Amino acid sequence: MIQKNILKPLAIFLSFCLIFGMMSLLSSIDTSAQAPTEVFHTPTPDENGYVYHTVTEADFACYNIALKFNTTVAEIIRLNNLDADCTISVGRKLLMAVITATAAPPTATPDTSQPTTPPQDPQPTQPPVDYVPEPTAMLDTGKICIVLFHDTNGNGMRESGENYLYGGEVSINDRIGTVSRVGTTVAGDPEITTPLCFDQLPPGEYNLSIAVPDGFNSTTAKNHAMTINPGDTLTVDFGAQEATPEKTTQNAEAAPRSWLLFVLGGVILVSGLGLLFYMIRSRR
Repeated sequence: MIQKNILKPLAIFLSFCLIFGMMSLLSSIDTSAQAPTEVFHTPTPDENGYVYHTVTEADFACYNIALKFNTTVAEIIRLNNLDADCTISVGRKLLMAVITATAAPPTATPDTSQPTTPPQDPQPTQPPVDYVPEPTAMLDTGKICIVLFHDTNGNGMRESGENYLYGGEVSINDRIGTVSRVGTTVAGDPEITTPLCFDQLPPGEYNLSIAVPDGFNSTTAKNHAMTINPGDTLTVDFGAQEATPEKTTQNAEAAPRSWLLFVLGGVILVSGLGLLFYMIRSRR
């Protein structure tokens, strides 16, 4: 009778140990698992300057794709002739942008069949008139210069001693889809360094966006909408501050805790199995 009264509390304690041990093991596994960070790589343009994107299961709406490419749903509808609801399906190839580039003029090859001595032209009867071109051709277009500065104090304003920062990826597109250019910001002293500039921009409305280099956080807005008028020269400042490794510190602190929970859960689980074995042996 005394043995039965002892075995009943032992059975209850054994069940508690098993349940707590399994919960500790599951908790340690969950806290130690790190979910991989998905990185989206923007496709590069093909030989014709077209940037395409194939719809995947993760692209549940046009708005999701527009955020990845720093564009708008209306622009996706216009480029791909979609309906007003921007209906898409998995596997469809979407045109996202058209990158225009000015090709370098071919190098002239000298004609060796012609004599090297230029022919003697007859002297003109009237003195030549010097032609001075009128500097009005560039007044029909505009110019935008981009500055990414090292915002050391993080206040979002470029101040004395904050130099230009290299590595910012800049893209500029007009609203009607005829102009699309990209470039990389330069580093140096603002007093002597010429920033990244996009010139010969036709008048119109433009969207300007920037991606700061790895290891930095933006301290200003990363997108700007602006209007270019003939003859305008605009400068846009973007700020970036060096990131602090807070996430790395948190992960380092979480690792010892997860191992401690794992060991504690294992000890409790083994103890429970030992008590179970003892009870089985006692009933015999």
